[in-house]
Amino acid sequence: MGNKIIIKGRIPEGFKNITVNFLHGAVKWHPYVGTTVLQLNIKRNISCLNSYAYNHKHYRWLSGLPGDCQNHLNLEEGQRIRISINQINDDNLKSDIETEENIIEMFYRMLIPLSMTEYIEVIIIRA
Repeated sequence: MGNKIIIKGRIPEGFKNITVNFLHGAVKWHPYVGTTVLQLNIKRNISCLNSYAYNHKHYRWLSGLPGDCQNHLNLEEGQRIRISINQINDDNLKSDIETEENIIEMFYRMLIPLSMTEYIEVIIIRA
């Protein structure tokens, strides 16, 4: 496969949450429009991966809430951050969240093919 997506930046001041959405059929995340092929939700001390889609008469999170999560050391404001999302094969991906001090590795079994992604949306929520 070898598909890789890299997002670089700094942890913003007053950051509460960073969300990266891989979307199909919508240009931004919406609870009833389109499909969230993959969502990476990063908080100060935990990160989660999940997918959101129409399933049996209603929309729902396919891995339940909060999804597949990994605890990590606190992310600090101003730290450089690099998010790498690697497709390992048709069904699996690896996400690395790198700062100057840490690497947070997460593995996720894809419930929707990553190739369905039409748009990538990055949202930063401040406290």
